[in-house]
Amino acid sequence: MLVVLLGTLGLAALTGYLDYVLLPALVLFIGLTCYAVWRKKKHDACCDSPSTKE
Repeated sequence: MLVVLLGTLGLAALTGYLDYVLLPALVLFIGLTCYAVWRKKKHDACCDSPSTKE
């Protein structure tokens, strides 16, 4: 979709540089997702223990 958008705007020459932006962004968002899942598991584990329930 981004390639089509750049093509319609006359910026198709920039599509060769998308790898330099999209791949690091993909790694960043995968890392952010893993961190969020890890935090949620950590929070659920600490809050589900019988000693903290009333």
